[in-house]
Amino acid sequence: MTRVCLGECSDLSRTAIHQVPGSTSFQSSVAIQQLDGMKFSSEVVAVIEANIDDCPPNVLAYALEKALMEGALDISVLPATMKKGRSGHLITIISRPEDRRRLEQLLLVETSTIGVRTHFVERLVAEREFAEVKLNDACFVRVKIARDQTGKIINIQPEHADCVAIAQQTGMPLKEVFEKALSLYGAGGKT
Repeated sequence: MTRVCLGECSDLSRTAIHQVPGSTSFQSSVAIQQLDGMKFSSEVVAVIEANIDDCPPNVLAYALEKALMEGALDISVLPATMKKGRSGHLITIISRPEDRRRLEQLLLVETSTIGVRTHFVERLVAEREFAEVKLNDACFVRVKIARDQTGKIINIQPEHADCVAIAQQTGMPLKEVFEKALSLYGAGGKT
């Protein structure tokens, strides 16, 4: 068994990656990390990257949607200038270590890239929960509440898809739907 540790690994207060014996698979363990008096879950994730400069945008869009369906935790696409001055993209996929091989293969098969890079990083994660606020008799918005391990709220954000749907249904500007949902949550308008 190979054990790769990030920082001190003498106790369980750090996250470690453990290789499954007899395979090339990795599994991550979760630990609690303290940062300026707040506590967060700490986990190891795989960061999968590829540079692409010759892939049609509709093919790239399909591949990224498929990656989300296949377990990608997050995806970003950044513009890049490639060799010979060509326009391109840097694709970054965040995944669980145990999902990385499947997502690496997906990038290689579904896009025009001929190589991917993968490395492991530690990330701190807030606990998430949802509440619903009632905007009117027919409209509800889910609000995501992020907390540290002690329960302290560190972020509150209305769900984008819910707000878009209400903006489209009612004609209300999207930013007003967001503001109203936040205001109602703060005023105790949760359902």
